[in-house]
Amino acid sequence: MDISLTPGYLGIGYFEDENGPLLGFIVGNEEQWINNKYFYLNEICVDTNAQISGIGTSLLEFLKVQLKQQAVAQIYLSTEKGHRKPAAFFQKTSLN
Repeated sequence: MDISLTPGYLGIGYFEDENGPLLGFIVGNEEQWINNKYFYLNEICVDTNAQISGIGTSLLEFLKVQLKQQAVAQIYLSTEKGHRKPAAFFQKTSLN
């Protein structure tokens, strides 16, 4: 609830099909800074059994389209140091 009740909240879900289970999601917040709007990507999650299937990349691509329409200049996030898998994923998908 803390994330979804924050001003500028945006959440995107990825479902198997119209009536299927949720396989992944992105949540975060748009923030207005002095000259630009930024988006803090708070969480991206993909079901363990569905990872490496392109869902995470699809979520990020859809997010980028949505944020471009809202004139958001940049996406930023934080990951835990030493966890190579998340860092490599975000570097390969090029958030900006």
